[in-house]
Amino acid sequence: MEIIEEILEDQVENDTGDVEPTETFHSLDEEEVSKEKYTSFATSGTSTGEPTWSPVMKENREHYREVNGEIFSLAGADTDDVALNLGAPLPHVSGWAIHEGMSRAASGTANSSYEDLFEIDDDLENILETAPKDVKTMVSLPRVALGTGESIQEVFGDPEEIFPNLQTGVFSGDIVDDQTRRELKDMFGFERVIEGYASSELAGLAAVAIDETSQMVPLIDNFIFEIIPDPEYRDEYGSEPVDIREVDQPVIGNLVITDPFRESFDFTRYQIGDKMKAYPQGQSAPNQDIVTLEFMGRSGEVLNFGGANVHEDQISSTLQNLYGSPVSWGVNKRESENSEGIVVELYVENPDLLEAEGFEKNLADYVPSMEEAYKLDVVDKLEFYDIESYDMEDDMKINRMKV
Repeated sequence: MEIIEEILEDQVENDTGDVEPTETFHSLDEEEVSKEKYTSFATSGTSTGEPTWSPVMKENREHYREVNGEIFSLAGADTDDVALNLGAPLPHVSGWAIHEGMSRAASGTANSSYEDLFEIDDDLENILETAPKDVKTMVSLPRVALGTGESIQEVFGDPEEIFPNLQTGVFSGDIVDDQTRRELKDMFGFERVIEGYASSELAGLAAVAIDETSQMVPLIDNFIFEIIPDPEYRDEYGSEPVDIREVDQPVIGNLVITDPFRESFDFTRYQIGDKMKAYPQGQSAPNQDIVTLEFMGRSGEVLNFGGANVHEDQISSTLQNLYGSPVSWGVNKRESENSEGIVVELYVENPDLLEAEGFEKNLADYVPSMEEAYKLDVVDKLEFYDIESYDMEDDMKINRMKV
Protein backbone atom coordinates (compact mmCIF):
# COMPACT_ATOMS: atom_id res chain seq x y z
CA MET A 1 0.00 0.00 0.00
CA GLU A 2 1.31 3.40 -0.98
CA ILE A 3 0.25 5.01 2.30
CA ILE A 4 2.24 2.44 4.31
CA GLU A 5 5.30 3.21 2.20
CA GLU A 6 4.82 6.90 3.05
CA ILE A 7 4.51 6.13 6.78
CA LEU A 8 7.77 4.17 6.66
CA GLU A 9 9.56 6.94 4.78
CA ASP A 10 8.40 9.64 7.23
CA GLN A 11 8.69 7.71 10.52
CA VAL A 12 9.95 9.75 13.46
CA GLU A 13 13.13 9.02 15.38
CA ASN A 14 12.97 7.91 18.99
CA ASP A 15 14.29 10.77 21.09
CA THR A 16 12.22 10.34 24.25
CA GLY A 17 12.26 11.72 27.77
CA ASP A 18 10.82 10.47 31.05
CA VAL A 19 7.66 8.38 31.02
CA GLU A 20 4.68 10.18 32.52
CA PRO A 21 1.59 8.27 33.66
CA THR A 22 -1.78 9.55 32.52
CA GLU A 23 -2.46 10.65 36.12
CA THR A 24 0.13 13.42 35.62
CA PHE A 25 -1.47 14.37 32.35
CA HIS A 26 -4.92 14.66 33.91
CA SER A 27 -3.91 16.53 37.08
CA LEU A 28 -2.69 19.74 35.43
CA ASP A 29 -3.48 23.07 37.02
CA GLU A 30 -6.61 24.70 35.62
CA GLU A 31 -4.71 27.92 34.93
CA GLU A 32 -2.31 26.00 32.69
CA VAL A 33 -5.25 24.66 30.73
CA SER A 34 -6.79 28.05 30.06
CA LYS A 35 -9.42 28.39 27.36
CA GLU A 36 -7.33 31.00 25.57
CA LYS A 37 -4.53 28.53 24.81
CA TYR A 38 -6.03 25.06 24.95
CA THR A 39 -8.97 22.96 23.93
CA SER A 40 -9.73 20.42 26.67
CA PHE A 41 -11.30 17.10 25.73
CA ALA A 42 -12.91 14.87 28.35
CA THR A 43 -11.57 11.32 28.59
CA SER A 44 -13.76 8.23 28.88
CA GLY A 45 -12.77 7.75 32.53
CA THR A 46 -12.03 4.05 31.98
CA SER A 47 -8.86 4.08 34.08
CA THR A 48 -9.88 6.66 36.70
CA GLY A 49 -13.55 5.82 37.21
CA GLU A 50 -14.72 9.23 36.06
CA PRO A 51 -13.92 11.55 33.11
CA THR A 52 -10.79 13.67 33.35
CA TRP A 53 -9.47 16.36 31.03
CA SER A 54 -6.99 16.11 28.18
CA PRO A 55 -5.70 19.52 27.01
CA VAL A 56 -4.72 20.16 23.38
CA MET A 57 -3.02 23.40 22.40
CA LYS A 58 -5.17 25.21 19.85
CA GLU A 59 -2.22 25.45 17.46
CA ASN A 60 -2.08 21.63 17.48
CA ARG A 61 -5.68 21.01 16.43
CA GLU A 62 -4.85 21.13 12.71
CA HIS A 63 -2.10 18.56 13.26
CA TYR A 64 -4.56 16.17 14.92
CA ARG A 65 -7.08 16.73 12.13
CA GLU A 66 -4.43 15.57 9.67
CA VAL A 67 -3.49 12.58 11.86
CA ASN A 68 -7.10 11.38 11.99
CA GLY A 69 -7.41 11.92 8.25
CA GLU A 70 -4.37 9.71 7.70
CA ILE A 71 -6.00 6.99 9.83
CA PHE A 72 -9.15 6.89 7.71
CA SER A 73 -7.15 6.90 4.49
CA LEU A 74 -5.24 3.92 5.87
CA ALA A 75 -8.56 2.26 6.72
CA GLY A 76 -9.57 2.57 3.05
CA ALA A 77 -11.98 5.53 3.06
CA ASP A 78 -12.81 6.81 -0.46
CA THR A 79 -13.14 10.48 -1.36
CA ASP A 80 -16.93 10.11 -1.75
CA ASP A 81 -17.32 8.10 1.47
CA VAL A 82 -19.53 9.43 4.28
CA ALA A 83 -19.30 8.02 7.81
CA LEU A 84 -21.96 7.35 10.39
CA ASN A 85 -20.31 8.97 13.41
CA LEU A 86 -21.00 7.13 16.66
CA GLY A 87 -18.23 8.84 18.59
CA ALA A 88 -18.97 10.69 21.83
CA PRO A 89 -20.19 14.31 21.70
CA LEU A 90 -18.10 17.25 22.85
CA PRO A 91 -16.40 17.76 25.24
CA HIS A 92 -15.24 14.17 24.50
CA VAL A 93 -12.79 13.84 21.64
CA SER A 94 -14.02 10.89 19.59
CA GLY A 95 -16.93 12.52 17.74
CA TRP A 96 -14.73 15.50 16.86
CA ALA A 97 -11.84 13.27 15.71
CA ILE A 98 -14.09 11.13 13.50
CA HIS A 99 -15.67 14.16 11.85
CA GLU A 100 -12.39 15.98 11.27
CA GLY A 101 -10.60 12.85 10.04
CA MET A 102 -13.34 11.82 7.62
CA SER A 103 -13.63 15.41 6.37
CA ARG A 104 -9.99 15.18 5.29
CA ALA A 105 -9.89 11.61 4.02
CA ALA A 106 -13.37 11.45 2.52
CA SER A 107 -16.62 13.45 2.44
CA GLY A 108 -17.19 13.91 6.15
CA THR A 109 -19.82 12.46 8.45
CA ALA A 110 -23.60 12.20 8.34
CA ASN A 111 -23.88 13.34 11.96
CA SER A 112 -21.76 14.70 14.81
CA SER A 113 -21.90 11.93 17.45
CA TYR A 114 -23.86 8.97 18.81
CA GLU A 115 -26.05 11.50 20.64
CA ASP A 116 -27.80 12.20 17.33
CA LEU A 117 -28.86 8.56 17.06
CA PHE A 118 -29.61 7.53 20.64
CA GLU A 119 -32.70 9.73 20.87
CA ILE A 120 -35.59 8.74 18.58
CA ASP A 121 -36.53 12.27 17.50
CA ASP A 122 -36.63 14.63 14.50
CA ASP A 123 -32.82 14.73 14.24
CA LEU A 124 -32.61 10.96 13.88
CA GLU A 125 -35.46 10.89 11.36
CA ASN A 126 -33.70 13.56 9.31
CA ILE A 127 -30.43 11.59 9.34
CA LEU A 128 -32.19 8.40 8.31
CA GLU A 129 -33.97 10.20 5.47
CA THR A 130 -30.93 11.95 4.00
CA ALA A 131 -27.82 9.93 4.89
CA PRO A 132 -28.29 6.20 4.16
CA LYS A 133 -27.41 6.25 0.46
CA ASP A 134 -24.09 8.00 1.15
CA VAL A 135 -22.99 6.19 4.32
CA LYS A 136 -20.35 3.55 3.59
CA THR A 137 -18.44 3.60 6.89
CA MET A 138 -19.37 3.48 10.57
CA VAL A 139 -16.95 4.54 13.32
CA SER A 140 -17.84 3.62 16.89
CA LEU A 141 -17.28 1.63 20.04
CA PRO A 142 -18.63 -1.89 19.40
CA ARG A 143 -21.19 -1.73 22.17
CA VAL A 144 -22.44 1.72 21.15
CA ALA A 145 -22.94 0.45 17.59
CA LEU A 146 -24.90 -2.59 18.75
CA GLY A 147 -27.08 -0.48 21.07
CA THR A 148 -27.75 2.08 18.34
CA GLY A 149 -28.64 -0.68 15.91
CA GLU A 150 -31.14 -2.11 18.36
CA SER A 151 -32.75 1.33 18.83
CA ILE A 152 -33.02 1.86 15.08
CA GLN A 153 -34.44 -1.63 14.59
CA GLU A 154 -37.16 -1.13 17.19
CA VAL A 155 -38.51 2.04 15.55
CA PHE A 156 -37.41 2.15 11.92
CA GLY A 157 -36.61 -1.43 10.89
CA ASP A 158 -33.58 -3.48 9.89
CA PRO A 159 -30.40 -1.31 10.08
CA GLU A 160 -28.91 -3.27 7.17
CA GLU A 161 -31.81 -2.17 4.97
CA ILE A 162 -31.77 1.42 6.26
CA PHE A 163 -28.03 1.75 5.54
CA PRO A 164 -27.76 -0.45 2.42
CA ASN A 165 -24.32 0.83 1.35
CA LEU A 166 -22.49 0.27 4.64
CA GLN A 167 -19.26 -1.54 3.84
CA THR A 168 -16.74 -0.92 6.62
CA GLY A 169 -17.00 -0.69 10.39
CA VAL A 170 -14.06 0.86 12.26
CA PHE A 171 -14.23 0.08 15.98
CA SER A 172 -12.00 1.15 18.86
CA GLY A 173 -12.13 1.15 22.66
CA ASP A 174 -12.70 -2.61 22.99
CA ILE A 175 -11.27 -5.86 21.73
CA VAL A 176 -13.22 -6.86 18.63
CA ASP A 177 -13.24 -10.62 19.05
CA ASP A 178 -14.87 -12.98 16.56
CA GLN A 179 -18.15 -13.04 18.49
CA THR A 180 -18.45 -9.24 18.47
CA ARG A 181 -17.40 -9.08 14.81
CA ARG A 182 -20.12 -11.58 13.90
CA GLU A 183 -22.79 -9.64 15.82
CA LEU A 184 -21.83 -6.37 14.11
CA LYS A 185 -21.89 -7.94 10.66
CA ASP A 186 -25.25 -9.61 11.30
CA MET A 187 -26.79 -6.33 12.44
CA PHE A 188 -25.39 -3.92 9.84
CA GLY A 189 -24.27 -6.10 6.93
CA PHE A 190 -20.63 -4.91 6.99
CA GLU A 191 -18.30 -6.41 4.41
CA ARG A 192 -15.44 -5.93 6.88
CA VAL A 193 -15.07 -4.98 10.53
CA ILE A 194 -11.65 -3.60 11.49
CA GLU A 195 -10.11 -2.34 14.71
CA GLY A 196 -8.64 1.06 15.48
CA TYR A 197 -6.77 2.37 18.50
CA ALA A 198 -7.79 5.73 19.91
CA SER A 199 -6.83 7.82 22.93
CA SER A 200 -8.06 11.14 24.29
CA GLU A 201 -4.43 12.02 25.07
CA LEU A 202 -3.69 11.77 21.34
CA ALA A 203 -6.84 13.65 20.27
CA GLY A 204 -8.19 10.69 18.33
CA LEU A 205 -6.92 7.61 16.52
CA ALA A 206 -3.28 6.53 16.33
CA ALA A 207 -3.44 3.07 14.71
CA VAL A 208 -5.85 1.08 12.55
CA ALA A 209 -6.05 -2.39 11.02
CA ILE A 210 -6.21 -2.76 7.25
CA ASP A 211 -7.89 -6.17 7.44
CA GLU A 212 -9.69 -8.33 10.01
CA THR A 213 -6.63 -9.79 11.75
CA SER A 214 -6.81 -7.36 14.74
CA GLN A 215 -3.24 -6.28 14.01
CA MET A 216 -3.18 -2.50 13.59
CA VAL A 217 -0.75 -0.37 11.63
CA PRO A 218 0.54 2.38 13.97
CA LEU A 219 1.25 5.88 12.70
CA ILE A 220 4.99 5.75 13.32
CA ASP A 221 5.29 8.88 11.18
CA ASN A 222 3.51 10.86 13.92
CA PHE A 223 4.03 8.97 17.18
CA ILE A 224 6.65 6.83 18.92
CA PHE A 225 5.19 3.57 20.23
CA GLU A 226 6.95 1.67 23.02
CA ILE A 227 6.16 -1.39 25.14
CA ILE A 228 7.04 -1.91 28.82
CA PRO A 229 7.43 -5.70 28.58
CA ASP A 230 5.41 -8.07 30.74
CA PRO A 231 7.54 -10.16 33.16
CA GLU A 232 7.89 -13.16 30.83
CA TYR A 233 9.71 -10.98 28.25
CA ARG A 234 12.06 -9.14 30.60
CA ASP A 235 14.97 -11.57 30.45
CA GLU A 236 15.47 -10.46 26.86
CA TYR A 237 14.08 -6.91 26.83
CA GLY A 238 14.38 -5.69 30.42
CA SER A 239 11.74 -3.66 32.27
CA GLU A 240 12.24 -0.29 30.55
CA PRO A 241 10.18 0.87 27.52
CA VAL A 242 11.26 -0.74 24.25
CA ASP A 243 10.57 0.85 20.86
CA ILE A 244 8.23 -1.55 19.03
CA ARG A 245 10.46 -1.18 15.95
CA GLU A 246 13.27 -2.89 17.89
CA VAL A 247 11.51 -6.11 18.97
CA ASP A 248 12.38 -9.30 17.07
CA GLN A 249 9.47 -11.39 18.38
CA PRO A 250 5.87 -10.66 19.41
CA VAL A 251 5.99 -8.93 22.83
CA ILE A 252 3.13 -8.09 25.23
CA GLY A 253 3.32 -5.16 27.62
CA ASN A 254 2.03 -1.77 28.71
CA LEU A 255 1.84 0.82 25.95
CA VAL A 256 3.83 4.04 26.05
CA ILE A 257 3.23 6.66 23.34
CA THR A 258 5.31 9.74 22.63
CA ASP A 259 3.86 12.58 20.61
CA PRO A 260 6.86 14.65 19.46
CA PHE A 261 4.61 17.18 17.71
CA ARG A 262 2.58 18.09 20.78
CA GLU A 263 3.27 21.70 21.76
CA SER A 264 1.95 21.69 25.28
CA PHE A 265 3.56 21.42 28.72
CA ASP A 266 6.97 19.96 29.40
CA PHE A 267 6.25 16.28 28.78
CA THR A 268 4.97 14.31 25.82
CA ARG A 269 5.65 10.67 26.69
CA TYR A 270 2.67 8.87 28.25
CA GLN A 271 2.03 5.45 29.72
CA ILE A 272 -1.49 5.15 28.39
CA GLY A 273 -2.83 2.30 30.56
CA ASP A 274 -3.44 -0.22 27.76
CA LYS A 275 -1.92 -3.61 27.05
CA MET A 276 -0.59 -4.20 23.54
CA LYS A 277 1.10 -7.00 21.65
CA ALA A 278 3.78 -5.70 19.31
CA TYR A 279 4.62 -7.70 16.18
CA PRO A 280 7.95 -7.00 14.46
CA GLN A 281 8.39 -6.47 10.75
CA GLY A 282 8.26 -9.77 8.94
CA GLN A 283 5.89 -11.28 11.52
CA SER A 284 2.96 -8.90 11.13
CA ALA A 285 -0.09 -10.16 9.28
CA PRO A 286 -1.43 -7.15 7.34
CA ASN A 287 1.86 -5.99 5.88
CA GLN A 288 5.27 -7.62 6.18
CA ASP A 289 7.11 -4.30 5.89
CA ILE A 290 5.79 -2.55 8.99
CA VAL A 291 5.36 -3.30 12.69
CA THR A 292 1.84 -3.82 13.99
CA LEU A 293 0.01 -3.64 17.32
CA GLU A 294 -2.77 -5.80 18.73
CA PHE A 295 -4.93 -4.39 21.55
CA MET A 296 -4.99 -6.82 24.48
CA GLY A 297 -7.21 -4.82 26.85
CA ARG A 298 -6.79 -2.33 29.67
CA SER A 299 -3.75 -2.83 31.90
CA GLY A 300 -6.00 -3.31 34.93
CA GLU A 301 -8.18 -5.88 33.13
CA VAL A 302 -5.72 -8.74 33.19
CA LEU A 303 -6.12 -12.00 35.10
CA ASN A 304 -2.87 -12.64 36.95
CA PHE A 305 -2.27 -16.18 38.14
CA GLY A 306 0.96 -16.28 40.14
CA GLY A 307 2.77 -14.19 37.50
CA ALA A 308 0.99 -15.65 34.47
CA ASN A 309 -0.95 -12.87 32.78
CA VAL A 310 -4.10 -13.86 30.86
CA HIS A 311 -5.62 -11.32 28.47
CA GLU A 312 -9.07 -11.01 26.94
CA ASP A 313 -8.21 -12.29 23.49
CA GLN A 314 -6.55 -15.40 24.97
CA ILE A 315 -9.74 -16.32 26.82
CA SER A 316 -11.79 -15.65 23.66
CA SER A 317 -9.46 -17.87 21.60
CA THR A 318 -9.59 -20.66 24.20
CA LEU A 319 -13.39 -20.67 24.29
CA GLN A 320 -13.68 -20.48 20.52
CA ASN A 321 -11.41 -23.48 20.23
CA LEU A 322 -13.50 -25.46 22.74
CA TYR A 323 -16.91 -24.51 21.35
CA GLY A 324 -15.91 -24.53 17.68
CA SER A 325 -17.31 -21.02 17.16
CA PRO A 326 -17.15 -17.59 18.88
CA VAL A 327 -19.09 -17.23 22.15
CA SER A 328 -19.96 -14.42 24.56
CA TRP A 329 -18.24 -14.60 27.93
CA GLY A 330 -17.41 -12.78 31.15
CA VAL A 331 -15.12 -13.56 34.08
CA ASN A 332 -14.87 -12.73 37.79
CA LYS A 333 -11.96 -13.53 40.08
CA ARG A 334 -12.31 -13.83 43.86
CA GLU A 335 -10.31 -15.17 46.79
CA SER A 336 -10.98 -18.74 47.85
CA GLU A 337 -12.56 -19.27 51.26
CA ASN A 338 -10.81 -22.62 51.70
CA SER A 339 -7.22 -21.90 50.63
CA GLU A 340 -4.76 -19.21 49.64
CA GLY A 341 -5.68 -19.70 45.99
CA ILE A 342 -8.36 -17.97 43.93
CA VAL A 343 -11.69 -18.94 42.42
CA VAL A 344 -12.30 -18.04 38.78
CA GLU A 345 -15.94 -17.64 37.78
CA LEU A 346 -16.35 -18.00 34.02
CA TYR A 347 -19.69 -16.98 32.50
CA VAL A 348 -20.40 -18.52 29.09
CA GLU A 349 -23.12 -19.77 26.80
CA ASN A 350 -24.11 -23.38 27.61
CA PRO A 351 -21.77 -23.72 30.62
CA ASP A 352 -22.68 -27.42 30.98
CA LEU A 353 -20.59 -28.11 27.87
CA LEU A 354 -17.37 -27.05 29.62
CA GLU A 355 -15.23 -28.87 32.15
CA ALA A 356 -12.34 -27.37 34.09
CA GLU A 357 -9.54 -29.67 32.92
CA GLY A 358 -10.30 -29.09 29.24
CA PHE A 359 -10.46 -25.32 29.64
CA GLU A 360 -7.22 -25.19 31.63
CA LYS A 361 -5.37 -27.34 29.09
CA ASN A 362 -6.56 -25.22 26.15
CA LEU A 363 -5.78 -21.95 27.96
CA ALA A 364 -2.23 -23.16 28.58
CA ASP A 365 -1.83 -23.60 24.80
CA TYR A 366 -2.32 -19.83 24.43
CA VAL A 367 -0.59 -18.86 27.70
CA PRO A 368 2.29 -21.32 28.31
CA SER A 369 3.17 -19.72 31.66
CA MET A 370 -0.20 -20.99 33.00
CA GLU A 371 1.37 -24.46 33.30
CA GLU A 372 3.52 -23.19 36.18
CA ALA A 373 0.52 -21.48 37.79
CA TYR A 374 -1.36 -24.78 37.77
CA LYS A 375 1.61 -26.54 39.41
CA LEU A 376 1.60 -23.90 42.17
CA ASP A 377 -2.14 -24.43 42.75
CA VAL A 378 -2.78 -20.71 42.24
CA VAL A 379 -6.24 -21.54 40.86
CA ASP A 380 -8.18 -23.22 43.64
CA LYS A 381 -11.36 -23.71 41.65
CA LEU A 382 -12.80 -22.94 38.22
CA GLU A 383 -16.58 -22.46 38.18
CA PHE A 384 -18.84 -22.10 35.13
CA TYR A 385 -22.04 -20.03 35.03
CA ASP A 386 -24.53 -19.00 32.36
CA ILE A 387 -23.67 -15.75 30.57
CA GLU A 388 -27.22 -14.52 31.18
CA SER A 389 -26.34 -13.94 34.84
CA TYR A 390 -23.25 -11.82 34.05
CA ASP A 391 -23.72 -8.04 34.29
CA MET A 392 -21.94 -6.13 31.51
CA GLU A 393 -23.87 -2.89 32.01
CA ASP A 394 -21.16 -0.82 33.74
CA ASP A 395 -20.47 1.61 30.87
CA MET A 396 -20.44 1.86 27.09
CA LYS A 397 -17.60 -0.62 26.81
CA ILE A 398 -17.85 -4.39 26.88
CA ASN A 399 -16.79 -5.20 30.43
CA ARG A 400 -15.81 -8.86 30.18
CA MET A 401 -13.26 -8.95 32.98
CA LYS A 402 -14.04 -7.96 36.58
CA VAL A 403 -10.85 -8.57 38.48
